[in-house]
Amino acid sequence: MATHTVRPGDCLSKLAADHGFSDYRVIYNHPNNAELKKKRPNPHVIKPGDQIFIPERDTNVAECPTGKVHSFQVKLPRAKIHVYIRDAGVPYGNKKYKLSVGRRVVSGKTDKEGLVEASVPAKATEATLTFEDDKLVFHLRLGNLDPLKEVSGVKGRLNNLGFFCGSGDDVDAETEEAIRRFQEHHGMDVSGEIDDFMREKLRELHDHGEES
Repeated sequence: MATHTVRPGDCLSKLAADHGFSDYRVIYNHPNNAELKKKRPNPHVIKPGDQIFIPERDTNVAECPTGKVHSFQVKLPRAKIHVYIRDAGVPYGNKKYKLSVGRRVVSGKTDKEGLVEASVPAKATEATLTFEDDKLVFHLRLGNLDPLKEVSGVKGRLNNLGFFCGSGDDVDAETEEAIRRFQEHHGMDVSGEIDDFMREKLRELHDHGEES
């Protein structure tokens, strides 16, 4: 049993895979992580510095006769990528794409909302999304989005939506300008400050209403 301090790029699916669990919920739902669940209601959005209890893994023993060859199947943990692609706010719908994760390439087509959805190895930290017809390439960092209640989470979502303001927990002049542009673009009061109404709009646009 150990306590893990979350680092940049960590997510619960990756931590589960690193410690031999096929399902992240074994960690997330452990009683010792009750405070974490209260603090991070979306298990897929955690923050560097969070403390996560890692329980001991049960050892499975399989009995089989000697003198024969036996085959065993191991369920490898997976994670899901959900990415909405928009062009100036317009969904990039019904577009063919290729998603490369390591040596694996997944081909598909976005839905009418511009959604790219794929299952990837839980330990994956990077992916490349390519729209060959339009010569567009996106380099994705997996597990790097902070919770929306954090300033770094607000900035990460603004960056992803095209209102670039850098990273970190500081609200500098660049961040204030990005906030103003976001507020003006969406018909909000232009204050240059982060408030609950702005966070809710970011949740609607970026997280599609999910708790984060």
